[in-house]
Amino acid sequence: MNLPVTVFDMVMMGRRPYQKWVISREDHRKVWEILELIHLEEMALQYVGELSGGEQQKVNIACALAQEPEILLMDEPTNNLDINHQLEVMRLIDRLILSKGLTVLTAIHDLNIAARFSSRVLMLKKGKVVKCSFPKDIITSSNIKLLYNIDTDVISYRGFPFVIPS
Repeated sequence: MNLPVTVFDMVMMGRRPYQKWVISREDHRKVWEILELIHLEEMALQYVGELSGGEQQKVNIACALAQEPEILLMDEPTNNLDINHQLEVMRLIDRLILSKGLTVLTAIHDLNIAARFSSRVLMLKKGKVVKCSFPKDIITSSNIKLLYNIDTDVISYRGFPFVIPS
């Protein structure tokens, strides 16, 4: 069941840790600032349940930003999104890192997205750290074989490793 919550109200919920008994002008200002930053201002009065998956993901990110974090933890931010929305969300995260100085830790299984958008990659196997380095140093055929027991070709494309399953 989708609750009839507008984009504005959803992002305002992220301000809850800063609110007293009433929502302040500062809360309103912060929410509008975030909506503009993420390019959601035109959707402010739309219901979240009526948005596409990519737009809903942007609302989730906006809600998290309303809490003014220094570190943003994201679990599969591109899951169930088409390639256009995957790129839009990941480019948004890149913009936030640069404009807000955020540190973003992302759990992501798409190795090509991880290679393209990560400054560092941490590979885990059975909950243990196996490797940690720059994408070009860690996303290799031998490391993928070690983790997933599959053969791949890894080529360099525009300076990023690109995984091609064999």
